[in-house]
Amino acid sequence: PGIDALARDGITFTQAYTQMSMCSPSRSSYLTGVRPDTTRIVNNKVHFRETIPGVVTLPEYFKRIGYHTEGICKVYHSGKDDAQSWSVPHKVAYGPTVPIGQDGKPLPFAAVNVDESKFGDHRCATLAIKAIEQSADRPFFIAVGFWKPHLPFLAPPAYFQMYDKNSIPMAPNPFRAAGAPSIAFENWGELRQYSGIPPAGQYFSEALRRDLKHAYYASTSFVDAQVRRVLAALESAGLSQKTVVVLLGDHGFHLGEQNDWGKHTNFEVGARVPVIIRAPGKSADQHSDALIELVDLYPTIVELAGLAVPDAQQHGGLPLEGDSFAGIVN
Repeated sequence: PGIDALARDGITFTQAYTQMSMCSPSRSSYLTGVRPDTTRIVNNKVHFRETIPGVVTLPEYFKRIGYHTEGICKVYHSGKDDAQSWSVPHKVAYGPTVPIGQDGKPLPFAAVNVDESKFGDHRCATLAIKAIEQSADRPFFIAVGFWKPHLPFLAPPAYFQMYDKNSIPMAPNPFRAAGAPSIAFENWGELRQYSGIPPAGQYFSEALRRDLKHAYYASTSFVDAQVRRVLAALESAGLSQKTVVVLLGDHGFHLGEQNDWGKHTNFEVGARVPVIIRAPGKSADQHSDALIELVDLYPTIVELAGLAVPDAQQHGGLPLEGDSFAGIVN
């Protein structure tokens, strides 16, 4: 309901795509405004400052022209933050310890019976609320990165109880596409780091598939509650009509489609992402099927803030490689 409310006040892009279905390559691309071909970030190990050290990131551009910029939780990939993007040190918060299975590996999902305020994403939302309250009298760029629904799928029990596990639809296309090359598929390497996941080559039981999807739903609903809290803080501070809000995900996720579980593919479900934009005085309760990419966000957000899009010199010697879609929002 929190994300739905945002969509009613803004525009939802139904054909938005990531540059690469992996955390750091995707985030490094849309936060710098250039493609992975330029960042040369194709894994989660290398920081973009090692390959394009002079680039001016999206938050850094706002910082340079006088905005207070603040990064909270997973904005850049974990452990790959960029200090020069922010006016104050990056803040991070974590949640309860992941339960361990009988094989000594962490569980891939669990209803963790601790107070909601102990969960990482609740703490991240609380940090965001404080940042909003402290920035009410100055122009600000606040980036809030919620952890879930990333693996492991953890949420308070109440969010699992919102769904009947046996009524959740399973993937309508749970088999590999005939004739597709093997390189098109993923071996669930990330998921196999967790307890109770069958080895490569074995199909998941229906019970396991239902448990995983149930937990994914619960995790998503828990994050939705945190989105509601942050949006409510904007409203309480009198800033809703002065603030551009952008909600996005860095990549898609297979939940059994093409017999895959996870990201790291170029299939529709792996590459398509949610993008919702609410801008004061702009389109509301609209859906657009315009084809957009996350690399387009940099010039789009700058334009929606009423600022000039940086040229190559202002962007650290690199031209922006995305195209603004602010005209659609307008």
